[in-house]
Amino acid sequence: MPTVPAITTLHRAEFPGDRYATVMVLIENAAGAPRHTHPGLEMTYILEGEYTLMVDGRADQNLKPGDWFEVPAEVPHSVTCHKPGRALGHYVVEKDKPLVSWL
Repeated sequence: MPTVPAITTLHRAEFPGDRYATVMVLIENAAGAPRHTHPGLEMTYILEGEYTLMVDGRADQNLKPGDWFEVPAEVPHSVTCHKPGRALGHYVVEKDKPLVSWL
């Protein structure tokens, strides 16, 4: 498997309802992220570094500190790292599925 970012879970709450979890993570990214999906909505805020986000069906998005992005559930996407850094990710996902599925 290609190099993947280090993901540290900061908080997890089983909400909304009993099928979902809201998860906050710190993403430490030195090499980008290979193509993957999440079982729910991803919302991520860039703290440090420079990246290009590639989401199926969208134009590539260049990201720097202060930028954010959203990716819908199960939509394949990947990240190229131009300058290593960190990001704060929030996910609302089906609670019994893995947070990330690498493709």
